[in-house]
Amino acid sequence: MKKNSPRPPKKTQLTESSRMILQGYDLTTAKYKASLYQKRMMLAVASAAQSKIDGARHIAGQHFKVEEGEFPIISVPIDLILQDDDSSNIFAVRKAAKDFIGRVIEYQAAEGSWVVFSPIITATIPRYGSEVQLQVHKLFWEAILDYRSGYRKLDVKRAIALKSVYAIRFYELFSGKTEPIIYSIAKLKEMFAIKDKYKLTADFVRKVIEPAKRELDAAAPYSFDFEPIKEGRKIIAFKFTPLHYPQRENEDAEVRDLQRKLSLSWDIRDRHVRDYLKDSIGFTEVEIRNNIEVFRRASELLPDLLSELALLKGKSRDKDNPKGWIIRALEGKVKDLLEKIEKDGMSREILAIADKLGKK
Repeated sequence: MKKNSPRPPKKTQLTESSRMILQGYDLTTAKYKASLYQKRMMLAVASAAQSKIDGARHIAGQHFKVEEGEFPIISVPIDLILQDDDSSNIFAVRKAAKDFIGRVIEYQAAEGSWVVFSPIITATIPRYGSEVQLQVHKLFWEAILDYRSGYRKLDVKRAIALKSVYAIRFYELFSGKTEPIIYSIAKLKEMFAIKDKYKLTADFVRKVIEPAKRELDAAAPYSFDFEPIKEGRKIIAFKFTPLHYPQRENEDAEVRDLQRKLSLSWDIRDRHVRDYLKDSIGFTEVEIRNNIEVFRRASELLPDLLSELALLKGKSRDKDNPKGWIIRALEGKVKDLLEKIEKDGMSREILAIADKLGKK
């Protein structure tokens, strides 16, 4: 071995421990190009972000570390990225991380704004280390946990073990779904960032859809059937029907527990909001507890609760009961948002979670 060559990381034993996460729908359908190793990095970061809700810091028995901050740093075991590939192929992980820094994710956010960012800011592999340290963009972190447009439930252990990036992305699209969904060929190519590839539809089916389906049929909790939709003689879209293999996934109890923790996450994730309520507006701890359901709902549904509170504080100065007025104003905003979500036909699942946020 050359003197300056990195030492291959020690291979660790993968266990059968599963890991259920919720991933924001906007990120699930975002436009980006990723290799298999880069997609596994994304799943590891998504699992790390989920740890803010459920406290778990493992995938398939592999533990990861999170250094929180404006731009969190996630230490991901290299074995987790390589899976059962050559464990000495640290150079492939280096290349994947380096190339990923130049890639971008693009999507339309829940409130309609256009968002684009590079998910990974820096990547470090310590000498003789067995992990890659990924510093992630805060917009990537936030997109994972943004459930305003809905979410997908993923068994990340199953997802990260898949051998094709297309299989992973189709699994993300259909996991937890039962109703058929139509995607145009143009939309799928846009999501997968392959607009200039596979000019012939037959090639797109043969190289992308069919291999992904075969892999999901063999190993994943969800797969799909598909049939073409034609305009004249030309295939313009496909109707996908999700297929569920419940014997391959965790019991629903784990998902219910995750949703319960999600509904309680306001106390953990928004302590800065609690501090603002107490220090700047004058709420007591008792007053916050008495109105906790209002703050929880507002925290989940409003894009920036802190800015909203600052605005309401200014408007409440001439009111007889400023704190009571702020509570009523927040209740009105939450009610309007829930009505808009229902009117727009957005995810029933996220509505159910939002409804639970108001219950003790």
